[in-house]
Parts: sequence; structure tokens; C-alpha cells
Amino acid sequence: MVRARAIMFCGLLLVPVACGNHHSDDSTLTGPGLLPDFKEPTASVGGGVALANAGTGTAAGSLSITSRGGIALSTSAPAGAPAAPSGGAAVSDADLSADLSRAETIRIDGTVTAGGSDAVRTLTSTGGDIIIAGDLRGARAMGATQGLTLNAPAGTVYVVGSIDTSGEAAEGTGNAGGAITIAARSVVVTGRIEAAGGDASGDGAMTAGAAGAVRITAGGDVWLARVSLHGGVAKSARDAATGGAGATLTVDADGALNVTDSIDARGGPASGAGNASAGAAGGIAIGQTAPPSQVVMGTRLDLVGGAGPDVGGAGGPLVLSARGGDLRFESTVDFSGGGSHAAPGNAGTFEATVGPDAGGFVVTGRIVGNGGSAEPGGTANGGTGARLRVQITSQTGGYTFEQTGEIQLDGGASSGSGTAGGGGDMEMVCVDGNSALYGKLQALGGEAPEAGGVGGQGGILHIWTDTNHNGIGGEFVIQPSGVIDVSGGSGSIGGSGRNNGGEGVALFPVHMEQLSVLIDTETIGGNSKDGVVENLGVIISRGGAANGAGGDVMFHGRMRTGEDKTVSGHTEQQGHGTGPHGDFAGE
Repeated sequence: MVRARAIMFCGLLLVPVACGNHHSDDSTLTGPGLLPDFKEPTASVGGGVALANAGTGTAAGSLSITSRGGIALSTSAPAGAPAAPSGGAAVSDADLSADLSRAETIRIDGTVTAGGSDAVRTLTSTGGDIIIAGDLRGARAMGATQGLTLNAPAGTVYVVGSIDTSGEAAEGTGNAGGAITIAARSVVVTGRIEAAGGDASGDGAMTAGAAGAVRITAGGDVWLARVSLHGGVAKSARDAATGGAGATLTVDADGALNVTDSIDARGGPASGAGNASAGAAGGIAIGQTAPPSQVVMGTRLDLVGGAGPDVGGAGGPLVLSARGGDLRFESTVDFSGGGSHAAPGNAGTFEATVGPDAGGFVVTGRIVGNGGSAEPGGTANGGTGARLRVQITSQTGGYTFEQTGEIQLDGGASSGSGTAGGGGDMEMVCVDGNSALYGKLQALGGEAPEAGGVGGQGGILHIWTDTNHNGIGGEFVIQPSGVIDVSGGSGSIGGSGRNNGGEGVALFPVHMEQLSVLIDTETIGGNSKDGVVENLGVIISRGGAANGAGGDVMFHGRMRTGEDKTVSGHTEQQGHGTGPHGDFAGE
């Protein structure tokens, strides 16, 4: 397998769009700007990127979603956002020189800019709606933009145009964005919310502005389109540059949440003739106080660490909880580490729970958590693949990986005589649900393509389907199209699959970390109701070239015929060269 590598060009670190060493699957740094728009709707807390001969990329931020029902990550935007009504009392600049409260509906047409010296300007409709049909802006003050608060406790806040508290660009230090707070019975944003930090560019030391936080609270539904709260971009032609920090979007709602366009909380990139330090990423927190009844995100999720010549940022932590419905992945989720010349970032973490009320785990898209790769020309270790944990607590919920569905947690490539990153660590458990793999689960050790390099160790996959230990486990079937691959990476010394270093397989469960693949559907020996383990596809745990050892595989469960034993099916556990083959145990 060929993996993309970060490359040097004209003294700047540029990052190809592949394998987690990019800022996002949908943007490159070779376009017209350092922070280009996404090519498709994306919810991003990506780390800031540093472009210079010396500099540090930052870790991705955190993204957390909790729903009382299901969570769906879709490739298409939800439809059906309510249209804003006509009418309402018009508001002018003069009306917003102080806080404003009216009983009727408030309407903004054209461009209206709040005034006064207060840090936050507040608009309240006590008995109606707030309709932003034009552009509402916070006052520009020295160093920061005025924040805006909109309250409609008995109505809906509609944003058809824009709410803009973004910081102004400047030479030297960019201005900070102002905070935006919206509280209403319902919130419908079909336009834009802008609270980004201001850019900074010039010849001297440049520091971009931080973004302002955005908080939305609703007693009913929320429709959310474009939200921008990324850090400002810093560029210096002759000196150091420091990107601005992104901010956090917080959404709490008693109704459903529908996201139809991009949410951008990336850390601000930095490009300098001197040291470049990217800005810290922001965050996205949905349902942490009041979980929506369901969440539909018509976006990708980007938690990729920022690339940097001295340090690549780690991928971010993703935490998902669907308490009463399926957790479905149709689009792409990427929490890979950032690439670097000296120290690539490790991939982030993925933690998901489904239940206890209902639901299963369904993947038709891609979940990617690769370690960052090292740029050629030096000696550096690759970043490690991600840690993924999924727990289904509903009684009958199971796992379905469709033929297009894939989880990829590969280690990053090394440079020089460095050691490539190890493959990731996957553990998926459920109570009694039946599960099927039609797609691919992969956690390869990274490659070490240069002389003296050591290939990365293969990853781990553990699956359990009887967490209540009642002997009635769910089945796990690898369908004919299904593939599991946790092989070691190639190098002058090849990486090995996980094994116990000797005959047979590791004592279970004491040393199950020495098993490359464990599928356990049985907790009570001899019980005819134990779950079936059936491999109709292929399990691969080969040793990498040169001389890597093959990995060990174990099944606990029964056969389709009811026999209290298991068979391996098609496995490829070969060692390379002098590397020993892996072993299989079926119980």
C-alpha cells in the first residue's frame, strides 16, 4: 500500500490530501489562501498548520455529540428548514447604541451595526421572533469586535442573512472576534454566523486574532447552516508568525438538531520567514447540557492535527453518544495526526456509545484515524494509529459495516532510520446483537521506506458480543466481501503482527493485547445459544517485509451448525522471510 508523504517545497511544508497528513481531506494549502473553504460541507476542529522552515502545528480540538435519539452523519444536507416570516419592527444602527428589548417581532434588513462601548450588545423580543434578513454586525473596537446576544424566549431566531462579530484584519495583531449567544424557542440559521479571528500580515512579527465563541440554546428544533469561528491567519514576510485560536460552538436543544453546512473551528494557520506557530483549534460541543431529540449532520467530520516542520499536531478526540437510536456514518470522519519533518502527530481517539434505549452502529462511509507521517530527508518516527472504542448497550443492537464502509487506523510512515507508527487499536462490544462485516476494518503498521527504517507493528481488533455474560451472545459474521487487515508495515526491518512470540496464542484474557484479532461471542462454555463466529471473508495479519512475524488470531464462539467450536476460515498470517507465522486458536 502506497501512502502519501509530506513534502518540502520552496522552504515550506506542504501537505498532500491523503492518509491523515493534511489539514483536511477537503482543503489544501497550495490554493489561493492559507485557510481555504472546504470543498464540501465539513464540521472541523482541525489543528492549525505551520508553514515555515521552523514551526509547530497544533493538535485538533474536541468534538462531542450527545443525542437522546440517533445520530446520523450524512453526505446530503437535511431538507425542510422553516422559512422566515415577513413583517416585524425594523431596527436601525441608532436603536442598537444600547441594549434593545421589544415585545413584538424584531427585524434586521440591510446592514445594521451595533454601537456603544459595551463588550456585548443584547437584542430581546419578549413576545415574538428575531429575524435577521440582512446583516447584523457588532461594533468594531480596539483589539476586539463587540459580541452579540439574541433572546427570543417565546419565538424563533431566524438568520437568513448573517450575524457577524468577526475580528478585523490588521498589520501586527489581528483583532479578536466577539462572542455570539442565541437563546430562543427555536433557532433557524439558513445564512451565516461569523465570529472568526482577524488575520494579521506584514513584514514584522505577526499575531492573528482569536475567534469568538458561539452558543445556541433552544427549547425546540435547531437548523444550523454556516458557522465560522476559526482562528485568524498570520503571515509574515520577514519575521515570526502566530496563528489565532479557534473558539467553541456549543449547541443545546430539546428538539432536533439539523446541520446543513460547514462549521469551521480550525486553529489559525501561520506562515513566516521566522518561526511559525499555528493557533489552537476550537471545539464543537453538541448536547452536553441538553441533548437534542436527534442529530443529523449533513457534513464530514474533521479532527485532523495540523502539520508543522518541527511538530505535527495530534488528531482530536471524538466522543459520540446516541442514547435512543442508531449511530450512522455515511460520510467521512477523519481524526488523523498531522505530518512533520521532525515529530509527526499521533492519531486522535474515537469513543462512541449507543443505547441503552435502542440503536446499533452502522458504517457505510469511512472512519479514518491514521498516524501522521514523517517528511523525507531526516530521521523521525511515524505517528501511531488511533484508539477506537465503541460500546452498544441496547439489548439487541449490533454492528453493520456495509461493503462501502471502512475503518482505517494505520500507523504513519517514518523517515530515515526511524520507526514507523504502529497500527491502531479497535475494540467494539455489544450485549446480544448480531453483527456483519461486508466492508473493511484496517489497522496497518506504518511503512519505513528509507534505509535502516523499522516498519510499524500491526494493529489490534477485539470484538465482543455478550457483555451481559448470559451465554446468549450475538453472532459476528465476516461476509465474503469482508476484510480485516492488521498486518505489520514494511521496512529494512519489518513490523510484526501482534503475537505472543512463541507457539500457540496468548493466554486469554490475561494477555489479549498479544492477539491481533479476537472475536468473542461466547461467555459460557458449552452453551448452544452462544453466538456464531463465521469467517466467510478474509483476515490478514502478515508480517511486514523484511522478516516481520505474522499475527495471532483467536475466535470464541460456536459454528453455524451449533457445534461448540470455531474454525478460522480464510486467514493470512504469514511471517516474512525469517519471521515466524502467526497462530490461530478456535474455542
